Amino acid sequence: LNMLDAIREVVYDQAVPYLTARASLDDYMYVNTGAHYNALSQLPPDARVLLMWEPRGYYCPPGTTCTADVLFDHWKLPMINEGLTPDQVFELYRDRGEEYLLFWRTQYDEYLPFSLYPEFDRSFPDALDRWMTPVWTDGVRYTLYGWRDAP
Repeated sequence: LNMLDAIREVVYDQAVPYLTARASLDDYMYVNTGAHYNALSQLPPDARVLLMWEPRGYYCPPGTTCTADVLFDHWKLPMINEGLTPDQVFELYRDRGEEYLLFWRTQYDEYLPFSLYPEFDRSFPDALDRWMTPVWTDGVRYTLYGWRDAP
């Protein structure tokens, strides 16, 4: 049964076409990460990107600094621990040198009903619209944002 499970996983991951050069790295990565990989490939070299509601930072392009949101707390922690407002949180991100923000909307929507601090998490989309502008989107799950002028 373990062997059948291993075979199923290799077929599902489409590892064989990649290993036999019948699929490109981009195709293989898209199959296994979806638009996450495509979004990160839009970043310029040496960019700093903050991932929001996205715990996978390991597919960050070489030279790019990605900070994964492993505990889904990038947004609410400064408000809880430091008493910051949503606008002050975005000022903090900008002052820290974050150049881009990758927002995984699907994960955010799935997480919100289980949030321990929903009042903080619900304030994210409005603040995001005030401070950042989309620079890339897959139209469904991921949107990559860059800074706009301060509100």
